[in-house]
Amino acid sequence: MNLVTVAPTWACRSLCCAYATLVGVRSPLLLAMTFAILLLTGTPALLAQSTIHVPADQPTIQAAIDAAQNGDTVLVAPGTYHENLQVQNKSITVRSDKGAAQTILDGGKKNVVANIYAGIGFNITLDGFTIQNGATSLSPSNGGVVAYGFATIQNNVIRENWGYGITVQGGSVNILNNHVVTTAPSASQGYCYVYALNGINMTSSTLPGQVAPVQTRISGNLIEGDGTFCSGQGIGVNAASPVLIENNTIRGTTKGIGVSDLQRTDDDVHVIVVRT
Repeated sequence: MNLVTVAPTWACRSLCCAYATLVGVRSPLLLAMTFAILLLTGTPALLAQSTIHVPADQPTIQAAIDAAQNGDTVLVAPGTYHENLQVQNKSITVRSDKGAAQTILDGGKKNVVANIYAGIGFNITLDGFTIQNGATSLSPSNGGVVAYGFATIQNNVIRENWGYGITVQGGSVNILNNHVVTTAPSASQGYCYVYALNGINMTSSTLPGQVAPVQTRISGNLIEGDGTFCSGQGIGVNAASPVLIENNTIRGTTKGIGVSDLQRTDDDVHVIVVRT
């Protein structure tokens, strides 16, 4: 009897695919036993992707996120959800069913609206929401979305946050086709004379276990401000890792794109701007 040891990958999620990875097991009995063990142990290769509906299956988006397993989708019905989301170390998609115009995440000025942490081996997608009223303190920094690790933020309207629209704190984050309004709800707030609110703010750092640099992509976004100092830069980058900025429209901000490379000591080019 010939035995070939295999390790099913996360990408292989069906019985047919699992069978293909096990063709090296030449004994029919051993093959059947192997399938039984995989089924009983819940190997990721054999786990079916699930959709968790909010509020039909779970009453809140956070509850659905907590219940979700790798590969699942949290599908959110139209409505206004007063939540401050925490998503950590999962490979899931959180998506609105009918788009940003009908599905609002309101942080209530209590904290960041969506805080995403996806370490190596995970990937989180946030897709199709209006994200508003995020705040961290009386002095703004992060407001709408904070992403660290491997994530995609796409098709969202991010507005009226008491801080940056999107903050990237490290990793490889795709920021795609969002509409970000950089001004605060009230431009008369005192902090406007000290802080400028960038639409997208990138302060990169290396992920635990990261060996090679990974790239953040900022593409296809509309970033708007009201022309006051509060609006700050459309995109602000402190580039310790590669950034691709392409096909964005920036208007009404005090600056379009601001780049600093304070964390680097070599001569590498880390920021590429294309047709923005």
